Amino acid sequence: VRADKENEMMPTGSGNVESSSGSVNTATVEKDNSSQPLWRYVKKLSKGLGGGGNVMFSCKFCDMMFTGSYTRCKAHLLNISGVGIRPCPKVTNEEIKIFKKEQDAAETKKSSSRSSVSVPLYATEGGDDPSKKRKTLAQAFNNMRRAEMDRRIG
Repeated sequence: VRADKENEMMPTGSGNVESSSGSVNTATVEKDNSSQPLWRYVKKLSKGLGGGGNVMFSCKFCDMMFTGSYTRCKAHLLNISGVGIRPCPKVTNEEIKIFKKEQDAAETKKSSSRSSVSVPLYATEGGDDPSKKRKTLAQAFNNMRRAEMDRRIG
């Protein structure tokens, strides 16, 4: 999305960006990075220094250049303070609402795609039979029998 004075573009939230010169489909970009939809609104320039997910990017709205991860990109576009990046002065409140919806949808999709598998904390023989109880330490080592055996051996 590029917000120029001559050619203004607005996100529609449907994978398309409307402009005075027509409609551009961004679904292929979304498919590549569906868990981080706001990358669509910045231009990635190069891999940033320091490794990790840092990249140099420029905002397609205000043309400012930054280095950081997706968290900083999101903070810039959604006007989130306390992340070490200034908010975009060109993004309107309506666009912020659209961006938030896209981000929330991506987070919901990401969290629902995680499977919740129940893993037992300890292994049990023969499955989960509630009639079987865990033995206490004394029962496991059979202390009375051991004492009797020790007495006989001695």
